[in-house]
Amino acid sequence: MLTLTVLCMLQAPAATDTLTLADALQRAYAARPQIRAVAASMARARATLRVAGQLPNPTLEFQADQQAPTRKAVLTQPLNWLVRRGADRGVARALAARDAADSTQQLATLVRDVRVSYFTAVAAGARLTLVAEQAGLADTLAAIAEQRLGAGDISVLERDQAAQEAGRLALLRSTAREDAAIASVLLSRAIGASDPVVIPVVLPPLPDAAPEPGAVPPPRVRMAQAEAEAARERATVASRAALPVPSLITGLDWAGQAQGGRNLIVGALMPVPLWQQNGGARAEARAARDVAAAVAGEVALEVNAQIAATRIRLTEAMYRARTAEATLAPAARQLRAGTVRLYDAGRVGLLPVLDALRAERDVQLTALAASLAAHVAAADLQALLGDDR
Repeated sequence: MLTLTVLCMLQAPAATDTLTLADALQRAYAARPQIRAVAASMARARATLRVAGQLPNPTLEFQADQQAPTRKAVLTQPLNWLVRRGADRGVARALAARDAADSTQQLATLVRDVRVSYFTAVAAGARLTLVAEQAGLADTLAAIAEQRLGAGDISVLERDQAAQEAGRLALLRSTAREDAAIASVLLSRAIGASDPVVIPVVLPPLPDAAPEPGAVPPPRVRMAQAEAEAARERATVASRAALPVPSLITGLDWAGQAQGGRNLIVGALMPVPLWQQNGGARAEARAARDVAAAVAGEVALEVNAQIAATRIRLTEAMYRARTAEATLAPAARQLRAGTVRLYDAGRVGLLPVLDALRAERDVQLTALAASLAAHVAAADLQALLGDDR
């Protein structure tokens, strides 16, 4: 008898020697190279911020004339950092914020991949268990049909129909076994494992409700906003770069003993914007600023639409799974059990039994698919919101 239902699949406790979702996430954090890439990205952002705050080094020029003889040493210190240092640091801060948001998104995406791979593997195992149970029941019906044929209660055609259904279930079982094996391989890759993992056949409980967006914008929106802020600061840098800021010059000029004496050199090196005033660079920076602002607005619209659509997917998938679990699955199970008893008693033919078996299998697989879809939608929503738990 087929006693495994979607209800027990969703609520039965997992075995202690199987891989849990928490174990999968922990192993992924420990083994996936992407974790190291995220840490390196954050270190690069901190280094970029330090570089933006540094002052430019002076240049030292030394000249010697053996005929004169004279010696001259001149130290030149650029001062253009006085007008652009704040904007340069603004660019670096914006890029650091972008890298921080990108790191959050990368971690959330990694967690999403692990969660989806885990749920897919668990669902594939559950599907294999369901099909195996149905295949066993189909084999039992085929044996009963063979007995009834020997007793002269049914025709050869009915016996052949029972055997054909058993054969169909054997093919479905092979497909389910293939899907479960492939899902296990993909899960091992997602958690960075080289050894096979033992996967439960029980999906975790469905979430009570869809996650709500927090006060902080999603990571992809923050990345686009940071890019727009960096573009604004670059436009400021380009505008200030056109200012004729001098460089300070100081040094010593001394001759040989015959000429005697040393001269102190103090002056300024002033750029003269004679041929161009950096107008092209300023126009390019302003255009890049406007493009980045527009892109940030488009990204916000796209991400908000994706969040809304994913919430709809999650809500409807949870409704389908819970409806199938609460009403359709029990009714299909009762119908199948009653039909099998009537067939065993010789009161109904084989076709009602096969219809009842297929109806129960369809309901259970539909509930399982809806439950998997709900878990995948929840993982997608968490990734969109930047939740890396």
